[in-house]
Amino acid sequence: MAHTPLINARFSRETLSAWSGVVSSLFFDLDMEVDSCTSFKGQAWHTDLADVRLTRFQSTPVKYRRLQQHCDHSVPEVLVSVPLTRSLQFEQLGRQIQCSAGNFLLEYSNAPYQFRNVECNDMWVLKVPESMLQSRMGSITRFYAMEFDASDSVGKLFRDYIDLIGQNTDIVDPRFQALMASQCADLLAAVLEGDPRVACSSNAGVKAAHLNRIEQFVRENLADPDLSPEKVATACQISVRYLHLLFRESGRTLSCWVRELRLRAALEHLQRAKPGVAIAQTAYKFGFNDPAHFSSNFRKHFGRSPSEVLAEARQTVAVR
Repeated sequence: MAHTPLINARFSRETLSAWSGVVSSLFFDLDMEVDSCTSFKGQAWHTDLADVRLTRFQSTPVKYRRLQQHCDHSVPEVLVSVPLTRSLQFEQLGRQIQCSAGNFLLEYSNAPYQFRNVECNDMWVLKVPESMLQSRMGSITRFYAMEFDASDSVGKLFRDYIDLIGQNTDIVDPRFQALMASQCADLLAAVLEGDPRVACSSNAGVKAAHLNRIEQFVRENLADPDLSPEKVATACQISVRYLHLLFRESGRTLSCWVRELRLRAALEHLQRAKPGVAIAQTAYKFGFNDPAHFSSNFRKHFGRSPSEVLAEARQTVAVR
């Protein structure tokens, strides 16, 4: 893991500024407060896996605040915090929780929040693009500021996988790094979708069941360029009107979600691609009839072209 130098000093403006710079470089901009009567100590290590970053984060008590001014014009991301030794206090979107050691919580980068560890703490923090989770399960707003159990079942598997990644940071092949990032996102999505508070809430269970069927059908048919609302509705045995209503509540249209899903799947495919993979081949594989149109949408969505993603992966392999 890349190591951030230990910051260990009596509280001062310079100490605060130094640690704030560490936090901003690893995650995103935050304000922070520490007790001016105590010494401050903090250090961090991180490893990057394609678009996912895993950080081991240790510090004395500190309070972080994500303000509205920090959220404006930022790329939506999700932080998954896993406290290892002490509980955390968190507040966002009108919800206040205390996350116990060993469990985990989700923080949304594009809404103000407060995050506090009142005792010295050691934690994993996983940073994931929101689009990476949305492409797997649609809207995830309902999962922010909730504590998730990591003591058994899929929650424990997710937590164990994070530990495993942290113990194997010498894997530098970009194809395997992308695969690990994808598997991590898959496991996280499985934990969220299986949470009984969401599945059993009033009326939410029926909608969730419909959305799960829709999402499964779409994922299995990404290569079909004619994946229309009518075809999806018929396959899932619901009306087109109800299909659009389900997605309207998530703030997106079906066609927008399908396009994002295809682009995200194409990105992860290119990041893991073996030498010789063609851009046109990837476009057709994920339902784009026109490779040029695919490349244009890809660049607009990710800020880089498909060929640049391939070049980055190949260059990393060549450096090895």
